[in-house]
Amino acid sequence: MTITVFRIGWVNGAAVDGPPEVVQVEHFGYPHCDADGRAQYENTHFLSERAAWDALLANVRAGQKLSVSEYERCQKQLAYATERLAKDAATRTRLESQFEDWERAR
Repeated sequence: MTITVFRIGWVNGAAVDGPPEVVQVEHFGYPHCDADGRAQYENTHFLSERAAWDALLANVRAGQKLSVSEYERCQKQLAYATERLAKDAATRTRLESQFEDWERAR
């Protein structure tokens, strides 16, 4: 007897961009495989389509939240690096000028 379950896919740690797929299984849950030979995990195979959609959307939302955090962190790093670059450029200009003055005075 086979059981119909709903599978969401994963690629490189992110949910696949697409709706849950209908697959057949002989036994539900880990460590069993589905009809396509993929291992069933609690975050990939679901008994109801609603549960699969809920998990898929929750994963996508969490991924977006992580992306926003990463973007904000990068923005802060860029602002810091931009400020440091400007400060270093001003310091270089000032020191090179002082060096030239020193050389002329010798």
